[in-house]
Amino acid sequence: MPPYTVAGAADLKKKEGYWLIERFHFREPAMDESVDRPYFPLAFAVLDLNSQQLMSLNAVHPYHVARHTAQMLIAMFREIGHLPSDLVVSQKENYTLLKPLASALNITLHLEPEADMLVPIKTEIYRQMEADQN
Repeated sequence: MPPYTVAGAADLKKKEGYWLIERFHFREPAMDESVDRPYFPLAFAVLDLNSQQLMSLNAVHPYHVARHTAQMLIAMFREIGHLPSDLVVSQKENYTLLKPLASALNITLHLEPEADMLVPIKTEIYRQMEADQN
């Protein structure tokens, strides 16, 4: 069985657009009840490169990245309401991880290290998380 399935994306329309996908570990741990120990979730952020708008954010247990990334990203795309024509990643690991999904969805995937938006994305997400806690 391939690691990616596109179930749930068949009815999504594709629109012209360049979306950046960045991934990073949250700085706050979550509890893994199955082993009774904490872990740092691996977050995926989707940013529209044209508008610079953060479109979606979700997280997965780092041990389950290969198994759950495709369905999590499809759920994020469903939340957004459509698929992009192009996905951009700034890290080679993300390119390797997303290549099968992009191919299955007929989305062009670009590796562009200069498109790295990780620091500003994390800064804004952490700012919003701290504001929500206050």
